[in-house]
Amino acid sequence: MHPAAQSLAAGAAAPLRYLAGGVQRAAAPRVTGRCHARLLLCTLAAAVPAPPPAPRVPDYEVRRVSHNGGIRWYGEWVNVSQTLGGEYIGLVEIDDREWDVYFGPLRLGRLHEETLRIEDALGRQHRRPY
Repeated sequence: MHPAAQSLAAGAAAPLRYLAGGVQRAAAPRVTGRCHARLLLCTLAAAVPAPPPAPRVPDYEVRRVSHNGGIRWYGEWVNVSQTLGGEYIGLVEIDDREWDVYFGPLRLGRLHEETLRIEDALGRQHRRPY
């Protein structure tokens, strides 16, 4: 076997294992006989497991929070938070004219289209002034 292919086989076929004592490299399988580099790469590619399927993500309405802390919701202004200025939030329709508001996996609250306010988990729609 070519020395470059042999070093490639030793490095790629030895996956990392994470144990309590730290990172250890598993023992590499021994390649015997003559092997063509392309065949070796095909063998290594077949040994790598397929990535898991993507998680099912609900259909989000995505809005960018402006630097003064709000979004436009069908032409109307909705206050979100100045902390999220410049970030993107997602809205998922829960019921007719009610939307759950998410920042990544974190649920921020529920947007009511009648009042154009976001209600938090405790049912509060008004925020304390700074």
